[in-house]
Amino acid sequence: MATITEKKNCCGCSACVSTCPKSCISMDRDGEGFFYPRVDEEKCVSCGLCGKVCPVLHSPAVPEGEPKAYAAFGSPEDRKGSSSGGIFIGLARQVLEQGGLVFGAAMGENQEYAEHVGIDSLAELPKLQGSKYLQSRVGTCFRQAKQALDAGRTVLFTGTPCQIEGLKNFLGRDYENLLTADVICHGVPSEKLWQKYLEYQQRRYGSRVVNVRFRDKRQGWKSFSMVLNFENGKRYAKKLYFDLFLQLFLQDLCLRPSCYACPSRKARRSSDITLGDFWGCDRVCPEMDDDTGLSLVLVHSEKGQRILDVLSLQTKSVTLDQALTANKAVIQSPKKPENREAVLSALDSQSVETVGMQNLRKLPWKQAFRLSLPEGVVRKVKRVLRR
Repeated sequence: MATITEKKNCCGCSACVSTCPKSCISMDRDGEGFFYPRVDEEKCVSCGLCGKVCPVLHSPAVPEGEPKAYAAFGSPEDRKGSSSGGIFIGLARQVLEQGGLVFGAAMGENQEYAEHVGIDSLAELPKLQGSKYLQSRVGTCFRQAKQALDAGRTVLFTGTPCQIEGLKNFLGRDYENLLTADVICHGVPSEKLWQKYLEYQQRRYGSRVVNVRFRDKRQGWKSFSMVLNFENGKRYAKKLYFDLFLQLFLQDLCLRPSCYACPSRKARRSSDITLGDFWGCDRVCPEMDDDTGLSLVLVHSEKGQRILDVLSLQTKSVTLDQALTANKAVIQSPKKPENREAVLSALDSQSVETVGMQNLRKLPWKQAFRLSLPEGVVRKVKRVLRR
């Protein structure tokens, strides 16, 4: 039985739950809103399998050398529904059209949490599109993926880097019919915080949230918005700089303990492909930057390169240094703020609005005014000033 003595040593991937032959491990949520394994010691037979699949204890092997790096985007329609360049939907469509399965994160009941699900039809694909700034509950998806792989079906499994490493350890061998894609992960915020935030917004609008978009691009990809749609027809939309949840997340005040020293952050990974936003593209490939979303793609395997080559994408090869210049989250963990624990514990007695007011860094008023303007207005002003 693998014993967790410090919470920073558990990434919450659930591989231990999936591999346990006695089903004596469950994932329980702690007071901060993160899930950790709990072992029923009466059922445990000390087989040691849970420790062997843990990606914190045993990181899967990765190929030597640097990954290939690309700037890429898909069709206008694929980009429209995606957080960045629409690469995931192209990968997923390719697998689904072959009769395969695609696993990814979807919002759960009443939008209160994210959960991993498997889909086998194009009609279900929209629920896997877009970023979910929560750690998804993996449930039985590792086992479902293995069953499909053993039956000869093609599987695309997407997730955070630690989830992909947990899957690889759980499977225990390579499958030619498995394609894995991880994301450039900032870290996973507290599910407890998200639910407090939802309650706060639902009180304000007097209605239940029925749809969430963490990365709405209607005001621009670079200044994306949190958008909530309510049952009564009302709509909330705030740019990332002015939304309580996004700022608590992006200022690193609510991340899982393991995210501050993540062993999965590295340029070369065990996945086939890494996907993320190509921040800094205005300096590297300005001709591809139209503020509707551009992806950074890192390719780690021949399998990943093969499927990328058959997709209908606009791509440009870049160096790894160019790719990492403004995307340090690939290789660097965020620094834990001193008041991180105080923020999460305060949620037990204070509203999320009060917690945000007391702990978030404030923007200077000139910067706040500039960022509050629609991007279309800003671009028009810049054109006038250049004349």
